[in-house]
Amino acid sequence: MARIAELLDEKIEGAANLAPIVIGDTAEGRVDLSGIDFDKLAKLFEVSPKLAADTLREEAEDKARKLANGNPTRVHLIERLEKLIAEYNTGAIDVERLFEQLKAFIGEMTDEEHRAAREGLSEAELALYDLLTTPESKLSAAQEREVKLIAKHLLEKLTEAVASVDWLRSQETRGQVRHQIKLALNDLPQEPYPDDLWQAKVERVWEFVTQRYAPTAH
Repeated sequence: MARIAELLDEKIEGAANLAPIVIGDTAEGRVDLSGIDFDKLAKLFEVSPKLAADTLREEAEDKARKLANGNPTRVHLIERLEKLIAEYNTGAIDVERLFEQLKAFIGEMTDEEHRAAREGLSEAELALYDLLTTPESKLSAAQEREVKLIAKHLLEKLTEAVASVDWLRSQETRGQVRHQIKLALNDLPQEPYPDDLWQAKVERVWEFVTQRYAPTAH
């Protein structure tokens, strides 16, 4: 999460930040950042390449932040974007190459946004499933279905366990949440999850839960 915040503080060198983005004086010249229009951005690129690239960068940052906040296994998206921006800032790639790579990157992230539906999971269930299967576990199709059911069951139990506003402050409620995690993960298939990996998964899920379901200060 700190890496995400650090990245979002950075800007492409020499690029302006204007909202809305306008080509000419008419309404047709405006680019709506809530729904990127790549055709309009291509026209903007002809007029101001850096401005068009910065518009895409903002869209990429927004998508990457949302995806990584909901699922920590997606942090590689932040790292890829960070690397791409660094390559541009050091002159390793020009603004045209940056623009094209940002378009492709946003396309990949859009596809990732729909992966939960393809897997038959909610976003929260997918996050747990990814934590249990990334990067070590190589599962058969049957084992994948089994782990998906475990992720669904675990989310149901966690939703109940963290219902209390102060659950993290109490040793008893923290213990109950860890117990629910261990209880659910006990059903993981033994072969791809030996004891050391099983324990690592317990700790990873616990870390995720304490971050995602931390009580909000009032």
